[in-house]
Amino acid sequence: MVDGRLSGFGVLIPRSCKMETLGFQFISSLFPSRAPAGQESLLAYIGGAQNPGVAKLSEEEVVLRVDADARRILLKPDAAKPTVLSCRLWPHAIPQYNQGHAAAMESIRKDLPSGVVMASNFAGGGISLGDCVVRAKKCAQELGSSS
Repeated sequence: MVDGRLSGFGVLIPRSCKMETLGFQFISSLFPSRAPAGQESLLAYIGGAQNPGVAKLSEEEVVLRVDADARRILLKPDAAKPTVLSCRLWPHAIPQYNQGHAAAMESIRKDLPSGVVMASNFAGGGISLGDCVVRAKKCAQELGSSS
């Protein structure tokens, strides 16, 4: 915190903390114009592959659970109730590299026609935007060297 305001990119919450919220991005720290003066704008992630039941909750219940977690680690217990701008459900948000995923990707790559490469967040090597950029560059190099 800086001057009582959230500062930085955000926070990831380890499962060992026994919270449903996976993490928060501090939107008003990254983009100060996205929150009114004296308020914070947070983006929360809840659920995930290890807690799929969250997708069946009402928006009100999701907000209550996220707010409870935020009060445990970020907010003062007497903070005002949250103003919710939106609540979105992404049923397949982040790919899960389950056991056997690498072998399946290798099998797919072997069956691709010549001159076709595979680059995506599920193709292996990481799911972040940065990981996808690195993979895309490698694919471009592969295509450049094959011509």
